[in-house]
Amino acid sequence: MKYAVLLLALASTAPAEELFSLQAQVEERDGAWSFVVAGKTLLADGATLEIEVMLPREETYRDGEVWKYEDPVDDGKVTTIGGAFEAAVGRMPHAPYSMTYLVRATLDPARQQNAVLLDLEKRGIAVAEPVAKEVVFTLGTPADLERERLEADKSVVADFTATRALFEELEGRFKGLYTAETAPDLAAWDAWRNEWDTRRAPVTESNGRRILQDIYWRESYGKRYLEAMLDGLGDLADFYREVLAAPKAERPPEEHVAHAGKMFEAKYWERLDFLQISLIARPDQVLAVLDEVDARVNRLAELRALAAKQDPAFSEEAWEKEVADARLAFVQLPARLSSELPETYFGLVTRLCRDLVALLGPPEAAVDPKPVADAVQALRKDAQAQIK
Repeated sequence: MKYAVLLLALASTAPAEELFSLQAQVEERDGAWSFVVAGKTLLADGATLEIEVMLPREETYRDGEVWKYEDPVDDGKVTTIGGAFEAAVGRMPHAPYSMTYLVRATLDPARQQNAVLLDLEKRGIAVAEPVAKEVVFTLGTPADLERERLEADKSVVADFTATRALFEELEGRFKGLYTAETAPDLAAWDAWRNEWDTRRAPVTESNGRRILQDIYWRESYGKRYLEAMLDGLGDLADFYREVLAAPKAERPPEEHVAHAGKMFEAKYWERLDFLQISLIARPDQVLAVLDEVDARVNRLAELRALAAKQDPAFSEEAWEKEVADARLAFVQLPARLSSELPETYFGLVTRLCRDLVALLGPPEAAVDPKPVADAVQALRKDAQAQIK
């Protein structure tokens, strides 16, 4: 199935620039997605073109300066034959994200076979420097990208949560046997381990369906981290069995054994922190609280708008009552959210409450609602990503 197609033939009066045309598209082939590049060429058979797939980026600084750069996605090579070339670059388990991509094909004379260079020389075509052509195309829309990112975040969070549950189960099973007075039944341990591995397999399979290419960093880094943790869980389970199999007198010291689990747990939280993911206890409750905040903020904004227009519908009494109710609700907000949010959200909640208080000033005062909207949106996005 073809996902997107764009043909770009860069015409030029310089003979070297006319040596090949370039087109690029995204295709699904045999259950995997790739960037497929192809074109016609005047090059002899055996010429090599280097292919790069990039994400063109643009950053604007406060002084107005614009910095443009390209993030690499994947690369490969293609060889010409019969006046044409085609190659699939990258192999992804699902369609790439709805973003703008740049595909570049480069003919580097320093990397060609002598026969190719001799053929060019015979035809009087001088290629002293690399010749490059590019295709730029966009998949989907910004709304598609936001949906895709949200789905990826939700999936990564689900697998991190499942990995944590597997770790806690392993720790609980091991510690009970390690501290018992009687020798453990290793046959029972092995039977449990087989069941535990069966529950670990779906998480491994889920992680295998993620894109490794750095297109959306939370997915690609999440894939690497989860793969390492799932392998680490298996190694930890093997280590615990070795400990249990040894006579009590020959077992490693308890602090040494405990250190292995603590190291895994530390890595778990470190990786979550890098991905900027904090697991919310009950995301549905967080969303319900944020709905209440939005409703109160909207009501205050409506009353402010009436006051600004000196609309007869504006009532000082209604304003004071709304402000009193809102102030009480905003004061209670940190306590209501503390039972649902990890400590990593403390700073965001603190800033949100500070900015909410600013909305309670005189109705004629100018107040910027954007900081509140941004904070609520940040919380809402994370909470939505963690609802199964």
